[in-house]
Amino acid sequence: MSDWLRNLREDFFERTVLYPVEAVLLILCVLLFHIPQLKTSPLNRLVRWLHRISRHQLACLPLLFLLALLGASLVDGGAFPPPGVHDEFSYLLAAETFAAGRVTNPPHPMRRYFETIHVLHEPSYMSMYPPAQGFALAIGILLTGQALWGVRLSVAALCAAVYWMLRGWTRPYWALLGGLICAVRIAWFSYWSHSYWGGAVSALGGALLLGAAGRILKEPADQTQADLWRHGFLLGLGALILANSRPFEGSACTVCVLAWVLAKRWGRVPKTVAAGFAITLLSGAIAMCYYNYRITGHPLQPPYLLNRKLYQTHGSFLWEKSDFSKTYSFPELARFYRESEGYPEKLGYWPIQVDKPKRVWFFFLGPVLTLGLLGAASCWRLPSLRLPWLMILLGFFACHLLVRWDIQPHYFGPALGALYVVLGEGFRGLCAWRWPARRTGRTLAAAGLAACFGMAAVRFAAPSLGVKVFQEITYPWYSYGALSNFHRQQVENKLESMPGKHLVLVEYSADHRPEMEWVYNHAQIDEARIVWARYSPEPGRMNPLLDYYRDRKIWWINPDHDPLRVVNYRDILQQRIQK
Repeated sequence: MSDWLRNLREDFFERTVLYPVEAVLLILCVLLFHIPQLKTSPLNRLVRWLHRISRHQLACLPLLFLLALLGASLVDGGAFPPPGVHDEFSYLLAAETFAAGRVTNPPHPMRRYFETIHVLHEPSYMSMYPPAQGFALAIGILLTGQALWGVRLSVAALCAAVYWMLRGWTRPYWALLGGLICAVRIAWFSYWSHSYWGGAVSALGGALLLGAAGRILKEPADQTQADLWRHGFLLGLGALILANSRPFEGSACTVCVLAWVLAKRWGRVPKTVAAGFAITLLSGAIAMCYYNYRITGHPLQPPYLLNRKLYQTHGSFLWEKSDFSKTYSFPELARFYRESEGYPEKLGYWPIQVDKPKRVWFFFLGPVLTLGLLGAASCWRLPSLRLPWLMILLGFFACHLLVRWDIQPHYFGPALGALYVVLGEGFRGLCAWRWPARRTGRTLAAAGLAACFGMAAVRFAAPSLGVKVFQEITYPWYSYGALSNFHRQQVENKLESMPGKHLVLVEYSADHRPEMEWVYNHAQIDEARIVWARYSPEPGRMNPLLDYYRDRKIWWINPDHDPLRVVNYRDILQQRIQK
């Protein structure tokens, strides 16, 4: 417990300076909202305008989409950070494959030299991850040539979907505020929109699922058959997106929603809704089986499970045992799967579990939005909150008690919509607080929302003021490039400026951190100007690779000694022969 408290203190006061600023801004807003003159201020006129526009769904959807896209594009000068985390490289491999019109890539004859983390090389060459994030990145490549635009488009779609979802659960004004909060905290200033790691795609699926369920549960008399079919289609589409982005957490949330809808409307689900859902789900299931078959050779074996079967040493779930009998082609791969992924064995089960709610709180709530959670605690009996609470508590946290790993914020993506329903109703409930007789709750709610949007101005100004805004990805107010491998990108840029094609042999030191991987390649390896491969000092082991790429200029690099120094491979050989 003492370690947990020490880490919590570091989270608040050392890893970022913006949480104290956020708390101070909240206090200032509370004091300002006690000034009577603010009742006729431009802020009140803005609130009235938001009330009016929130009723027009066709206007709010594109407004939120464009606002989120514009803000995400302007942060840090619209820079395009290079990938750095192994998941990012794997997603980019899928994106390049899809953008080229292929489902997967044939295995490469020199694949043993290209083996890397979270990538399948047999029976085909492809990312191990479900395809949804890769499709989003592929859209960016096809439209603009930059995969990151696919990330930003998916986050913008999420903000619009959050508003649409909330319209099915709460009043239009609070729905619009939810979409705006999502734009500021998620689209503008989080790694969900400034890295290739994702989060928005699964959250989009969860929002569609919950929004469709809310409309089905309402059972309004004026719904047409087209409306009912659309609700069934979106319910199935949300479930499919979750199954192809975050299958474990997404399946738990999907089961919660479907079980709730069936329990509440048993025998009364319109046939049109059921037909739309069944057709969508069946079509998606066929496509998923085809996708699995093309990559793994078996329609019911996803590439993720095959990769885990081939490489994973430590089990992901509590009932899985570690298997140290697996062999690896290179020592850094063995260190990653045996040591880096073995940290739950060293830390223990409960320290990791206790840390999970803290990570979720830091990323999604912070000091300001905690007010909405407090308001929701005072009205937790509301019928409109029962399913969202179930998705959050049972569909997410309960299932994650079975997982050994730490939680990253994008794991929570499927339940983001449920959290925003709780926050929306929470701020509404907060407005009803009275202490002792004054409308204290309304002041707190107004101050909290004003501080939330005021933090956007603080974050935009922070870099120009020399304020270090970020050190760890699980916090909002993201800073450009915290996850990126700039050194690898600089080496690529240097080689790209040279004529011809290149082969880079990567040799690591004995103390190399195995999760800091450099060996990743494009979907069509032989057509790429730069090919990255693993180096082995064993005599004769590199000969097949060197013969295969005899037409390329061959370089050697050790990222642990000097990550920007690439040396002609023949010079390295000559030096080692002389020694």
